[in-house]
Amino acid sequence: GYYGADIIFTSDLEAKILEINASPSLVGEKGVDLEMKTEFLENLLNLVGIPANYREKKLIIPKLSTQNDQVFNFERKLNFENLERETDKKGVEEYEKMLLLQINDEYSRRGDFERILPDSDVFAGQGYLNDLVR
Repeated sequence: GYYGADIIFTSDLEAKILEINASPSLVGEKGVDLEMKTEFLENLLNLVGIPANYREKKLIIPKLSTQNDQVFNFERKLNFENLERETDKKGVEEYEKMLLLQINDEYSRRGDFERILPDSDVFAGQGYLNDLVR
C-alpha cells in the first residue's frame, strides 16, 4: 500500500517526522487541494528532470520524443555552452564545470521550490562560483 509522511526540517536541516498516514489522500476533494497537489507533483517531477506541464488541472508528462523534450535539451545545451565560455575565462577545472552545470540545471528546474543548499555562503571563498551560480 501507499504511505504518506508529513516531514519538517529544522534550521539545522534535520528532518523531523510529524506523522505517517497509512492511507494518504491521492485525490483532491476540493479544487484548492487538487490544484496544490498537482502543482507540487509538477514541481517535483521537473526538479528531478522529468519535464511536466500543468494544463487544465491535468498533469501531462511528455514522451521523450516530443517537442518539449527537444526544447528542454536545447536549453540545457545552451546553458552548458555558456558555462563552458565563462569557466574557460576563469581557469575552472573540469569537475568544477560539471558541478556548476549540475547546480544550474537543478536550479532551473526548481519550480516553486526554494533552494536551501548550496547557497552563497557555501561558496563564499570561491569567487568564480559566486559569479556563475545564481
